[in-house]
Amino acid sequence: MPAPYRELILSVRQFWQNVLLVNPDHLNGSTRMIRTYLLTGLMVAAFIAPAVAATEYYVAKDAATKKCSVVMKKPDGKKMMDVGMMAYKTKADADKAMKASADCK
Repeated sequence: MPAPYRELILSVRQFWQNVLLVNPDHLNGSTRMIRTYLLTGLMVAAFIAPAVAATEYYVAKDAATKKCSVVMKKPDGKKMMDVGMMAYKTKADADKAMKASADCK
């Protein structure tokens, strides 16, 4: 391995050891701040990612009023009927599908 790459790998390894693995009493102010922000960001991302990834939209028709709407929960087939049998990633896509659907006109 060429020397510049070896030095780069060693410096990156040293950085992560300083940020994550060293006793907080031995950290200077900026390294402690980086560690705090990094760990906080990782924790926030860990809790938000599943919620963002699980967002789906459905076009549903109310069985009583016969009106269509965009809902985030899959229609049950009793009170709300599924129109199109498909989940959409964005609300805009679901709105577009609702306007194009023959059942919703």
